[in-house]
Amino acid sequence: MSDAPPQYQVSYSVGVLKVHLGPNVDFGD
Repeated sequence: MSDAPPQYQVSYSVGVLKVHLGPNVDFGD
């Protein structure tokens, strides 16, 4: 991930967040 541009890292993080938030909000992971 460190090699990826910041913009990609942000988009990836947002995507992961959306997947994790999905049906049940859980920031524990």
